[in-house]
Amino acid sequence: MAFLNPLLNTFGLDIGDRSFKLVQLVKLRRGAKQYRLVAWHEIAVPEGVLVRGEIADIEAAAEHIRKLVGSAKGKLSGKAVVASLPEPRTFIKIINVTGGTDEASLKKAVLAEIEQNIPLPTDDIYFDWQVVDEPAPAEAAPKAETEAAKAPPSRVLVGAAPKSLVDSYTAMLEQAGLAPIAFEIEAMALTRALVPGDELDSEAVGILDIGATRSSLAIFDQGVLQMTISIPISGNEITVAIASALNLSFNDAELLKIECGLDADRCEDKMWKILLPLVDDITEKIHNALRYYKVGFPSGKKIEKLYLCGGGAGFREIDNVLSRKLTIKVRRGDALVNLDSRLPSGFHQDDNLTYTTAIGLAMRAADEGEKRKSSFKLE
Repeated sequence: MAFLNPLLNTFGLDIGDRSFKLVQLVKLRRGAKQYRLVAWHEIAVPEGVLVRGEIADIEAAAEHIRKLVGSAKGKLSGKAVVASLPEPRTFIKIINVTGGTDEASLKKAVLAEIEQNIPLPTDDIYFDWQVVDEPAPAEAAPKAETEAAKAPPSRVLVGAAPKSLVDSYTAMLEQAGLAPIAFEIEAMALTRALVPGDELDSEAVGILDIGATRSSLAIFDQGVLQMTISIPISGNEITVAIASALNLSFNDAELLKIECGLDADRCEDKMWKILLPLVDDITEKIHNALRYYKVGFPSGKKIEKLYLCGGGAGFREIDNVLSRKLTIKVRRGDALVNLDSRLPSGFHQDDNLTYTTAIGLAMRAADEGEKRKSSFKLE
């Protein structure tokens, strides 16, 4: 029977340098929020197992995944996973394709774009694309003699990753006893989790993910992820700066960061003096990214809202300080915004930003699982 097939129940797996996280959702048939949380867990990963997204010790990584799955909270089922790929090693971009939307035309345009932007031979990468629902305006199409060329260019979302990276992640998951059914760029999962369903087509938003070892900024506009950019700052770097300035251990500095943060009324404002230069650096890099988007994507909407997520974003007043410096609305993201409000006992809502990527992956996993179940036929 269908429920005995371990590949029909799918969960999301967020693979980070210093932690692995899993989330499983079930798809609800009714209601505006169509997903319910049924399982979750996080496990710390020692330094050196993964380095900037690259698997340095595949046996250790697989063992930690087995521990994660074996100690999951809630009711985890199945062996199929949708897993994340590290942002700095992946490529995603919107391109305009003229002259037709048949597979041959699209593939030719995608290959040309990849060759211009990725410093790897096309034989060494996996890539995929999808036509975005909203095409570019007709007046943006270049003038040409043929009717095909006069048609508005199609907007195509392109994603690519090195084969060596994907193959190593596949081997790690299979060694852990799991079956990867899809890999996804982190930014895709983040936007799926954080952007409310009623805002998908109405607003242009930025998403700043401050992770333990790396950070990234994604721009979501016109119903699609438009661009991502790495931000060279991380939650651990911020903690190390505090530890060094105050002569504290890393763990004590982490607690102080969360408790005091950028609240000038706490900790005798000493944290403010330490963190402000780092926040100014983050602000400048975000400004540069937003300026690049305005110039490089003239048809895009103005970015007036920025969501914060990731474990490194969990300290006081970071949202208010960035809002003042960027002169846009900055708010902490809510990774539960698209989930049913009935949460399992034991799941702490305060942890939702830590699980943002895993939740976004789990949303896709739930959708994929439903497709597999609907196509399953009893012999």
